[in-house]
Amino acid sequence: MKKIGLGILCFLVLGCSKKLDLQSEQQKLSYALGQSLAWQIKQKALSVDPELVADSLRRGLKGETPEIAYLQMKQILVAANPAPASTNSAAPVAAPKLAPPATPKKERSGKKN
Repeated sequence: MKKIGLGILCFLVLGCSKKLDLQSEQQKLSYALGQSLAWQIKQKALSVDPELVADSLRRGLKGETPEIAYLQMKQILVAANPAPASTNSAAPVAAPKLAPPATPKKERSGKKN
């Protein structure tokens, strides 16, 4: 788990501009997560401290107790994330909620009532 976020940390903390050697699936996933996070931050035009984001990510992956309570984090994120405009077609679309599978109906016997 230590390598997860390597791409994120490199991008956020060091501002890496050299080409990365992404060979393993874990490295590719880590890098993709970092790029996705960066894209989301840019799309929402949020002002963040990349070093603090990286530190929080590192601590969260280690399982350390957060400095801010979960409910407060949720409130902060909701306040920073206004509802997307319906005309913005470039915004990512949320995955639809899946309904639980239907309960199969019992088969009737061939007898008539």
